Amino acid sequence: MKRPLLIALTLSLIACGQPGPLESTQLAARNMYSAALSQNSELALIGAAYHGGSLWRLSDKERLFDWNHRKDEHTDITVADFSPDGQWALTTDSKTLVLWDTQSGAGERFWTAPADVLALDLGANGNLALLGLADRTAVIYAAKRGGILRTLQHAERVNSVALSLDGKRAITGADDRSAIVWDTESGKSLHSYTHKDPVQLVALSPDGRRALSAAQYDSVVIWDTESGELIWDMPLKKGWLQRGMSFSSAVFSADAAWLLTGRVDGVVELWSLQDRTRIYEWRLPKRKAFSPQSPGVIALGFGREGNRFYAVSSDGFVHQLGY
Repeated sequence: MKRPLLIALTLSLIACGQPGPLESTQLAARNMYSAALSQNSELALIGAAYHGGSLWRLSDKERLFDWNHRKDEHTDITVADFSPDGQWALTTDSKTLVLWDTQSGAGERFWTAPADVLALDLGANGNLALLGLADRTAVIYAAKRGGILRTLQHAERVNSVALSLDGKRAITGADDRSAIVWDTESGKSLHSYTHKDPVQLVALSPDGRRALSAAQYDSVVIWDTESGELIWDMPLKKGWLQRGMSFSSAVFSADAAWLLTGRVDGVVELWSLQDRTRIYEWRLPKRKAFSPQSPGVIALGFGREGNRFYAVSSDGFVHQLGY
């Protein structure tokens, strides 16, 4: 198996004054539809435009398995996620779902989705999955044995979903401009936040107590899932929001003290939730230096080291960041 092209980049200032990655590794020949990083960013799962799905070990840049939904065919993996322990992964081509064992590489379960899958989050031990669907619902799915356990209703299609680490809380964001926190055991809504525009991205802290919701032309906010109260309206430039350049990815640290966010223009930012400040930011490099369009950030992760972070860009690279 050929190793991917490894491009070592020094931590230097680029044209806009933002530092770039410490190291960049090519995982796809061209663009990627989707990507996910396991806890501590040890594994990467990608859905590439020209060679389907694959699982990578980032420590030695090794492609472990090719994952496609049909034999001898490349699948357009539109959304993917790992279980918190990294032992399981779930992929979809928007129509079908496959649960994979990351140790053996075997596809353990295969289902047809009840509607087009727009977002998913895989729970602990790969037992439950939260699916955001185009039919105006999110469903809590029994990923190993199959079957819908709960249906969570929105007024429009559900674009983004997330589960707490214990699986007891869920958040969904939809085109109806609402982000809703749910009790997964009862299926009841607990609190919601209404934006001025469709909600494109939601995230939950691992303990389920903090939520992020972002709308394309509106504010990005952090709020308390137990009280529903707003904690922080994040300080983003008005002109940037008006151009629709909302966050494309966000992940809380394990202790919920830090937030890592990625934008559609290739900028990654690290935030302190305690101090409510932006600590650092990086700009991901373009595949071609003179390309008019920057790659979007499609997945983010914290590394084992406290000052190492990982970002997957839509043009086929995973970048190691640091300061």
